[in-house]
Amino acid sequence: MIVDPDFLDHWRTRMVVDALHGDELAPLYIIRLWGHCQNRKSDTFEIPSAGIKALCKFSGDAALLEKALIDGDFISRDGQSVTVVGWSEKNASLIAAWKNGSTGGRPKKNPAETHGKPMGNPWETDGEPSENPSQTGSKPIREEKRREELTTTTPNGVVGGNVVALPKQKPDCPHQEIIAIYHEVLPMCPRIREWTPTRATHLRARWNEDERRQNLDYWRKFFEYVRECEFLTGRAHGNGRRPFFADLEWMVKASNFTKIREGKYAND
Repeated sequence: MIVDPDFLDHWRTRMVVDALHGDELAPLYIIRLWGHCQNRKSDTFEIPSAGIKALCKFSGDAALLEKALIDGDFISRDGQSVTVVGWSEKNASLIAAWKNGSTGGRPKKNPAETHGKPMGNPWETDGEPSENPSQTGSKPIREEKRREELTTTTPNGVVGGNVVALPKQKPDCPHQEIIAIYHEVLPMCPRIREWTPTRATHLRARWNEDERRQNLDYWRKFFEYVRECEFLTGRAHGNGRRPFFADLEWMVKASNFTKIREGKYAND
């Protein structure tokens, strides 16, 4: 199976990651689809949405996964049939090898007429070993072939010219723990009474953007910094304006989060 070197960072792959709410295992789901094509020796098969979810070992919503794969142009659906887009073109040589194998291998070339005379240079072999037996013996050749196979075959038996390292799985965003720290450090700010899917998406995105944010100590320090900002905690008001209290949803929206980190709300 051929995998392009830029597969992990290709814009189509990143589309699927974003559509699955920042799920960095999305490339693995796509590779499992390709592996299924190789096992079936076909890029088209009948499968429901739930089957794609099971095949990819995706833990989320089946319809969400299928839509993400379709929008990223990795699959197309026609009724019950699903086609893995581009797989046949990428693996044309592999498919040709399968077809040759089903007909007894590649067509053999017609050997040249010998008229009872020996071919080639008999003096090079003549039943005697060459100058370097280690290069001609059957055992070293088999070992070399085995080394070649080991370098081009993944543990799942998927063969490819480029072996792609699968992305390291990120820890899941601990929403409730972060909310608890927010309540503890910023009791003056609005309490969270309902953590909606939209709010969860914002927080998960900030968590996944940077490895340094993927621990609770980072978020405690972040909230402690917010606590020192008078404007964000209702202590900077005047001209008849009501004090402003930033809530967690407001803080983790991309633009606001960046402004806080850049010190835009620091005290004068």
